[in-house]
Amino acid sequence: MSSDITILPVFISSTWLDLRPEHEAAERAVNSMRETKYTGMKNFGARDEDTRRASLEEVDRSRVYVCIVGARYGSGITEAEYDRATTRGLPRFAYFKSDAAHAAAPADARDTDPERAAKLQAFKQKLRAAHTVKEFDTPDNLATQVTSDLHRWLFDDYLTPKLRGALTGEVTRGDAQALLDAVKNLQSLKQDLLDSLRGAGFNIASGERSAAVSGDRNRVVTGDDNIVAENVAGDVVHGDKIVNEALRPIIPTLHQLRAPVGDFVGREKEIADLLATLRGGSSAAITGISGMGGIGKTELAFYVAAGLRDTYPDAQLVIDMRGTDDPPRDPADALASCIRAFLGPEQRLPDALQELTTIYRSVLEGRRTLILLDNARDSAQVRPFQPPVGSALLITSRNVVTLPRMTRVTLEQLEPAEARELLRGIAPRVPADTADRISFLCGYLPLAIRAAG
Repeated sequence: MSSDITILPVFISSTWLDLRPEHEAAERAVNSMRETKYTGMKNFGARDEDTRRASLEEVDRSRVYVCIVGARYGSGITEAEYDRATTRGLPRFAYFKSDAAHAAAPADARDTDPERAAKLQAFKQKLRAAHTVKEFDTPDNLATQVTSDLHRWLFDDYLTPKLRGALTGEVTRGDAQALLDAVKNLQSLKQDLLDSLRGAGFNIASGERSAAVSGDRNRVVTGDDNIVAENVAGDVVHGDKIVNEALRPIIPTLHQLRAPVGDFVGREKEIADLLATLRGGSSAAITGISGMGGIGKTELAFYVAAGLRDTYPDAQLVIDMRGTDDPPRDPADALASCIRAFLGPEQRLPDALQELTTIYRSVLEGRRTLILLDNARDSAQVRPFQPPVGSALLITSRNVVTLPRMTRVTLEQLEPAEARELLRGIAPRVPADTADRISFLCGYLPLAIRAAG
């Protein structure tokens, strides 16, 4: 391994006319990390060689591939770049612009040519089949997700195996030390690995566990012995010793709600019940929405959450619990994601669920925060997320989830009139009797009706 490989080129692929702000936000995210650098198709305009060939050669020189998809297929170069990254075996990350964000975009941001529109849908289906695709609403929201995903891959899937290989002789000492020297913040590596590397004689100059500022309170929580200290000057605290150095910048990602769909209909009673409970009083508010797949749990949750921004102004976090996956998301991983929204994506955290639960409640203490846990598996998965007084928890699940003092709402299919309103709102030229028939065939499920519309 040569030393220049310690800075990893990340290829960002997207159409340009409709996704320029998003592309540039992802570029800034990549370049903000010391360990990665941006490369992408926007650099090709001044080249004499064929653009497609030049872009594929740039993919060949990259180590990670990021795909951003909007509502245009373009010339097909984006799909060709993705296919080349797949052939090369690169780690690949895919992000789709949400339907709500598209609704607010200019009309020319969409493909109107039927052939290109069909190719776009086929490409998106290819991506969904191969990846856990994430949606974004704004350039900043995309940048946050790219930063978090690249950071997780860099430390868990790239650096850790190579550094463990240095302990077994599979990676040379020089290559391993070059990696350690290139890493901006070694706190994100597991402490047992750092201890082993230090014991083997490697220089871990920045490997000591430093502190993290909690929000804007200048409260410092050390990683060594869970000592909490107040330090107005912003110095790093190790036990009772103050180390005079600047803290790494915190990148909070505290407002994660996307806009609800613009065609939402019905559910007046459920909305009123949920809002009344979540606006709560002096205690923590916990509510759950259950029902079959496609019934509209997630859209109802986002609709209600949008009406609670003023009630919970400090943060609104959205955590996908992947309850229908096998296996579902580990609660410890989900808790860590929530905590890092406050402390920054590079913050190193313990692995134990109990310790993470303690940190989670400490971070939320004194804040007005709404946590939306989407697609939960069961009560055990969400129990660690019970918030302190002043915050609220909103859960969606296909199963009935039960927590202490929890208010539950079970969704049924839309009423026929509501289903017709939804369908004709999307496709107004459909006759009423045809809309009724389509809604019936869709089982009065909002997701199926939207797809049919």
